[in-house]
Amino acid sequence: MDQEELGLKKAEINNAAQLWQILKSNFGLDLKYYDKQMLDSDDPDLNLYSLLGISYDLPSVEENLEAGQVTLERLFEVFLTAFHPYSMMMNEICRFFAKYEIKYADENIKMEFDFDSMTNEMRFDLENFRETVNKYHLIEVQSSAYEITIFQIGELDRIFPIKSSVVVKNVDAKKWTDSYFDDKLGAVFSDPDLETPFTGHPGLDRSLEILMSIWRSFVNGCLEHGRTLEDLKAAAHWPENRVELERNVNLLAYVHLLCQVSLDHWAYFFIVRVFTTIEEIELQQAEERNLRLNKLSDRLEDFVLNLNRISVTVPDKIVTEQLKDILNLPVWKFRYELYAAWILTKIDKSFDGYQVKLHHKDGKLTLPFKANLIATVKSVEGDFELWSEVRSSLANPSGSKRKASIQPDYRIFFSADGDTPENHFVAVEVKQYRNSNKKNFSEAMNDYSRGLPKAEIFLVNYGPVKDNMYLEFPDRCTYMGQIRPDNEGSVKFEEKLLAVLPLPDIGELESYLDQSELATYLGCPVDEIYVDISESLESPDYKSFLKAVLNELLRRKQIVKLSAVDSMERYIWQDPNQNAIEELTDMKFRGSTYFSDIIRGVTRKKLIITDVDGYNICVKNNILIGGCLIYSDEKVNFITISSDLY
Repeated sequence: MDQEELGLKKAEINNAAQLWQILKSNFGLDLKYYDKQMLDSDDPDLNLYSLLGISYDLPSVEENLEAGQVTLERLFEVFLTAFHPYSMMMNEICRFFAKYEIKYADENIKMEFDFDSMTNEMRFDLENFRETVNKYHLIEVQSSAYEITIFQIGELDRIFPIKSSVVVKNVDAKKWTDSYFDDKLGAVFSDPDLETPFTGHPGLDRSLEILMSIWRSFVNGCLEHGRTLEDLKAAAHWPENRVELERNVNLLAYVHLLCQVSLDHWAYFFIVRVFTTIEEIELQQAEERNLRLNKLSDRLEDFVLNLNRISVTVPDKIVTEQLKDILNLPVWKFRYELYAAWILTKIDKSFDGYQVKLHHKDGKLTLPFKANLIATVKSVEGDFELWSEVRSSLANPSGSKRKASIQPDYRIFFSADGDTPENHFVAVEVKQYRNSNKKNFSEAMNDYSRGLPKAEIFLVNYGPVKDNMYLEFPDRCTYMGQIRPDNEGSVKFEEKLLAVLPLPDIGELESYLDQSELATYLGCPVDEIYVDISESLESPDYKSFLKAVLNELLRRKQIVKLSAVDSMERYIWQDPNQNAIEELTDMKFRGSTYFSDIIRGVTRKKLIITDVDGYNICVKNNILIGGCLIYSDEKVNFITISSDLY
């Protein structure tokens, strides 16, 4: 859709009042309903006037903006802040698309969402989202900048200590670091297009975004002089023009300081430090994870406060063009659809470890305002299905908008129970209110819990949800506010949903072990697992086998420690989750098969996964007690290593 269609091509945006008028008329601001709290909320983080620091004594917003002398740039800044959670949603939807495009790679599909309300020109697909997110980040960076000194670089390195045995797991970050050292060219600077690691901790994520913007500025500064460190040294006339180290000036402004810092390969080690630190924290148990995230957030907040921020003055013409670019994005008119699609990715996340079949048509995932099958999931109790917009009857609903029926956004039920709503076991209602609406929310949950007598009812809202709602079936109703990507509510939603799902099917594991070995294996109280990742086992088949085994152990909540080993212990995950399994199988298997010293130790719950060579060299005659899964292309065997093991 071009700017002419949206009325932007000839639109005048010369001041804050004109921008507000455009937002009202063209871009879906609903001041009577969804966006009402923007003007009258008691929450200063939601109220436009509080965010701008102006009074609201005059009749119209435009008049108050003019009286408060709000500049176009200031309203633009608040506008970008409001957009940020949607940018994060699009990042996560990108990952959802990429996940299924890889899964269905043989079908050469390109995933996209298709909503009844959207025109053909407004696509929700991977390419569209990536372009949108990149454009947003570019504008954010163009609107502000930070300085950093060599002294502060040292402080930052102390906050993110490097560990020699740890490797980056993030695919894009690893690709960047892998390309940095070149056998012929030496150090090579690639384009700094990495996304900021996401933790779900609002304060920490803000600080990480600032640090990543500094890193991008640093790399771009180096790239101005060429793609290699040798190019940078030549531009700085190094070492002939070597000067005394200047520790307290903005190093981003001087080529010789960029060169000095690059001699220590800071751009490379910064990515390694930041990403491995976040990845290691994500592997911890919830309590420890939250403690460490809070501690890191506090340290980075203090660090960022001491950075010199440059207020970048963007010319009015550029601001206008940036605004038009952002305002043309479909997110503004289709915020509800975007939010509902993002909640779908959270539901899908709770299916990690299950066998999931996504129902798409030529790569298009349809979410119309009518019953639609989204996914089929295998469980030990039979296949269950995720549907959107299933309608079923209900006599005398309390909600004024419901007429003798209910239609929650998403439902989950066993495949055989499609026509039996009394057996449906999950319903999810999605709200995008900026503030709580106790009457609307309680009526929805009461209607759904009466119409679906066996279902767990979830209501998730973009804004807050107040407690003390009247619920007819409180034991089956869960309401959650602030379910957004910039806080931890979305993770709690995934966990609560997972808790009510039936256990996954173990069908994949059955294809590797015969019945007698499977029975023995399933009866073993395993909690400490060592996985052989030596070079001889670098194969898709072995990695598929690992996923089947580890997912089953994860479902049974049996893994306390997971370790990747070859000639050394490459990585340890304590209390691993689904991400740990993905990280392990994404690793490059390169080392040799010699890990007997690593796995020695007395535990009755040890499991080693290796091949015949690994068993003969490292396990047999070296391990007194434990269990071993021995992989080969033809067959998998399970061996108990001592007679009194279990």
